[in-house]
Amino acid sequence: MKKYSFFLVATLFCVGFAFKPQSIERLVKDKMVRINAGYFCDKHEVSNKDWQEYRKDIATKEGLLSEKYRQTMLDTTVWRSNDIKFTDPMADTYHYHPAFGNYPVVGVSYQQVQAYIVWKTAKMNEALQQAGINELISIRLPKKEEWEDLAAKEVDAHHKHKFERQKAKNVEVENFWSVINEGSNFYMVTAPVDAFFPNTFGLYNMQGNVAEMVQENGIVKGGSWRDRKIESPVNKDFNYEKPTCHIGFRLVMIVQNKMCGVK
Repeated sequence: MKKYSFFLVATLFCVGFAFKPQSIERLVKDKMVRINAGYFCDKHEVSNKDWQEYRKDIATKEGLLSEKYRQTMLDTTVWRSNDIKFTDPMADTYHYHPAFGNYPVVGVSYQQVQAYIVWKTAKMNEALQQAGINELISIRLPKKEEWEDLAAKEVDAHHKHKFERQKAKNVEVENFWSVINEGSNFYMVTAPVDAFFPNTFGLYNMQGNVAEMVQENGIVKGGSWRDRKIESPVNKDFNYEKPTCHIGFRLVMIVQNKMCGVK
């Protein structure tokens, strides 16, 4: 009897170890970073590839002729509705060509972002459940003050020496509008979402590249490839009314509670 009891305990231990639930942090490690115990932030601006994943899922569930799918369509004309004529060809390629998959999504409205958030929250909670993580999360745009706190951190110490060396050579280290210098990392328009250096939180392109929506509708932060850095301090609010070729977004995630046993 003791022999079988030992075997049963050992089996249960091994099974329990094999199916040990992973943490939220490990599940999202490629996409988000933990800022504090229950608060995560996207490492990168939401990309064209992320948006196409969303569109594909809606098309599969709702159909290509559905209103929900129609509402996922981006405004590609934003590349033609500005005074920088060399961006006109981007209207035909930027949003859907694989070469731009890792670039920030633009041409998106605040209302479309809110619909994306609903979808993303449901997908994430489903993934948590499948991974055996008994917690619920909510996803949203960062509030203005939160965004400013997230963006205020300097370049990560690991990259600081390279950052200072490039800066000394007058080489671009963020994607703002600038004079093109020989050997610079200058991008004519947007840059990949993981370009340049992360800050100490591990967040990329908090300033420059694309201005980012916040929870307060009508406000974006950080400046973009169309702005100059000197005119884009962290605490400055930029206003917007409609989709543009220089406004995107990133999301934050809040761990709410346990799925079971919570009153």
